[in-house]
Amino acid sequence: MYMDAVADRRYIAILAALAAAILIVGSSLRPAKSVAVATPSETVALQRRVQREDLRDMASYLASRSQDSSRHVIAIEDGRSAVNFGAPGQMLAPAEPGNPAPLVLLPAPGPLPIPPFPSVLPGERWTVMVGRRAAGTPLWRAALNSGRQPAQCRGVEIEELILNAPLTGLPLGSALFDLDGMLAGIIADCGETRTAVSAASIPKLLDAFRDPAVRFLPLYGFDAVPTDDGTAALFDANGLFVREVRHASAAARSGLRAGDLIVSSRDDLHQLLSSAAAGTAVDLPILRNGRKRTVPWVAAPEPRHAGIKALATDGVPISVEPGTPAYKAGLRNGDRLVEVAGRPVTRAADLARVLGRFEEPLLVIYQHNDSQLASVVRP
Repeated sequence: MYMDAVADRRYIAILAALAAAILIVGSSLRPAKSVAVATPSETVALQRRVQREDLRDMASYLASRSQDSSRHVIAIEDGRSAVNFGAPGQMLAPAEPGNPAPLVLLPAPGPLPIPPFPSVLPGERWTVMVGRRAAGTPLWRAALNSGRQPAQCRGVEIEELILNAPLTGLPLGSALFDLDGMLAGIIADCGETRTAVSAASIPKLLDAFRDPAVRFLPLYGFDAVPTDDGTAALFDANGLFVREVRHASAAARSGLRAGDLIVSSRDDLHQLLSSAAAGTAVDLPILRNGRKRTVPWVAAPEPRHAGIKALATDGVPISVEPGTPAYKAGLRNGDRLVEVAGRPVTRAADLARVLGRFEEPLLVIYQHNDSQLASVVRP
């Protein structure tokens, strides 16, 4: 009996070991659970969701950077903005309409932090443009800054920022900041269009209009530069080489031509023209085609005009010169004329006819964005 019981226990143990081995081997041979594979549409949806979240994060970040930078910007009169610049208590702002300078320094109403200048101007990077409404509410827009390119601002050679966003819709004088809070530039009125003037060009632009001896182009309608070796050899004389004469300017009415050489220095010429403005008859000594002659300077003001120019022959979109009666009446570049002095205006020829003798106030009906407006343009 005892031997049979021991044999039974051994038999049971052997069976149990065999069963355990079978279970272990079976579990190792069991096929792995299948892993779900995303369909192409699910993959695209996931990518779009990630992109949307990244865009929301980027927009929130740009908004926070513009809010931080807005502490450097204030609103001033006539819908302009200004940014603290240079020394404490100085604001950099667009000049008032009619001033030949695009930018001026104004006293600040209170102490404001000065935005730093970048020591190195990087390549492509994000920029926030920040201005303020008259009520003080900041306005901002983000743009990608792709670098700088040569440009002109009121006859001065500058560098402008290359942005992938329009400058319209923001006040003149809105400041441009990089994402480190450094001043990258400012929106200025450079004549025909707004320009994002690079911060590196701002001191040069201020200096150019601080010295009246270099303001010939905005004040008198001509640009003249000192002769270099080549120009001096061509004329066999030194002086100021006339590179540009604007149509209907004081220089053009006086008979000055591009290509003339004014036999004078900048300072002496400025003194001569200032004397003419005070009523003294002035003759400019020039060289033209190898011959010496004088040009009697006409100091009379330009003929009075409304300041409206047609940009196309039909539809009459217009450009409006700052400081002119039309500008003061509220008309702006890109507006479209509907009626002037009770006469429909559909072509550039119509505009020339009704503005031919601008001696009395004119009622002007015009289209501005989605609204039709009326203004009185006074001589």
